Amino acid sequence: MPRSLSGPKKGGYFHGRNHLTYGVDIRRIRWMGVLQRISIGYLLASTLEIWFVCNVAVDSAVAFAKKYYYQWVVTLLLGLLYMSLLYGLYVPNWAFESSSMKLTSSVAGHESVTQTCDLTATVSAAHLTTTICKKTRKVWNGVDTDSSIGVHAQVLAEIGQQRSLHGGFGGVQCGGSGNLQPPCNAVGLIDRLILGEQHLYQHPVYRRTKECSVNSPDYGPLPPSYPGWCLAPFDPEGILSSLMAAITCFAGLHYGHIIVHFKANMQRIILWSMSSFPLLISGYVLQVLGVPLSKPLYTLSYMCITAGASGFLLTFIFYVVDVKNIRKPTMVLQWMGMNALIIYALAACDLFPAALQGFYWHSPENNL
Repeated sequence: MPRSLSGPKKGGYFHGRNHLTYGVDIRRIRWMGVLQRISIGYLLASTLEIWFVCNVAVDSAVAFAKKYYYQWVVTLLLGLLYMSLLYGLYVPNWAFESSSMKLTSSVAGHESVTQTCDLTATVSAAHLTTTICKKTRKVWNGVDTDSSIGVHAQVLAEIGQQRSLHGGFGGVQCGGSGNLQPPCNAVGLIDRLILGEQHLYQHPVYRRTKECSVNSPDYGPLPPSYPGWCLAPFDPEGILSSLMAAITCFAGLHYGHIIVHFKANMQRIILWSMSSFPLLISGYVLQVLGVPLSKPLYTLSYMCITAGASGFLLTFIFYVVDVKNIRKPTMVLQWMGMNALIIYALAACDLFPAALQGFYWHSPENNL
């Protein structure tokens, strides 16, 4: 339980070395994140372990099932709640607000247009905005000029009909349910309603798609006719997706129960395999039936496949290390498992890359 409360304190408030700012703007702070998701999973899993365990002595597989029967029922209900909201919740047309954006667009017949704005662009469903840059720096075919005029002025006049900024800033048209596309899924809707769009992740992974990046599958300049939702916020560690991610914690809790109640190595291997195989098969069946394998949405198929694959991997490592007693090749993995949060912090906060870049040969560019 204490670890479930530590995530919000740790997650979301560190800055990378290239994004240092003074303090945190509470108006735009991102409430969710990876460590917050872990906290939610730990909190729900610990709640199940405290309140939903039957007082049954475990001396067989049947008694084991009776002891943790209520935990599995709650887990199933959470999964059904997620699927019901994901496919049944109506997502209306919606608008978003984006500020302090840097837009780089490629235009046929020209080199590029780069607009760096300290702005507030209010986007309406009517595809009409009045966007004013407080300070705009435009680079048009290599000519750099400063101005304080609106975005819809000189640069757009030169682009003409080849690209319309109005079209790029258009409102998001949804008006339905069961849509899992980036702008119209129920995961994003719930986050916008509860957390507010200003508190969501402002650089979602779908900005790497071909609709939103000329360098797809990597981040890059916007294409000439990009859809308006490319600039919309979306949190990949949102509330509804974290609910499904918590079920992964329940699966891990189940594997831990097997360690506690079954001491024979082969018993553990058999029970882990029996648990992993249905998860893996269920995930692939769901994918065939149309439930996509999506980490940002943390779909049921994604949860089943990743949990099942992790279970088989745990079984294999347990067999190699604890049954066959082959330990030396896995010492690094053991250290990583015992210090997982430290490794995450080193990577996510750019501490590890910064340490490596401190050593170079002749010039700073020749660093590790």
